[in-house]
Amino acid sequence: MEVDGAKAIIDKLHTLDEFELGIGTGGWKAPATLKLNHVNINTNNMFMSFADGHFTREQILQYSIDQAVAKCGEFKKIVYFGDAKWDVETTRNMGLPFIGVRLKGDKEKLEDLGAQHVIENYLDVGGVLDVIHAAVSPQ
Repeated sequence: MEVDGAKAIIDKLHTLDEFELGIGTGGWKAPATLKLNHVNINTNNMFMSFADGHFTREQILQYSIDQAVAKCGEFKKIVYFGDAKWDVETTRNMGLPFIGVRLKGDKEKLEDLGAQHVIENYLDVGGVLDVIHAAVSPQ
């Protein structure tokens, strides 16, 4: 199931020169790719990393980051979107800005873990862009 507006925000971010997109997921490549294709997410030119061959979530994210840096050079800011406790912990460990996504509106689950920004969907494209620019590492 697609988070409302996910496809639209990814399509929009693909058109903006200030952004490079990546996916770092704790899922295996085959089922993760199947899910992305099922909801028609454009993964062209995205830096992608999966659980295959990586033993920690930090390794998964770092692999995507390393791919992006190798192709594009250093970045001013790398922002990670996630929906679970391990996403908050991983981004805190890595010092990465984090945006939580909670479909059920129970944003306090991630806020209680230190997330400073939590959204329910991606329908407000301008709002999501604002949150990307404001994102900070979990406390």
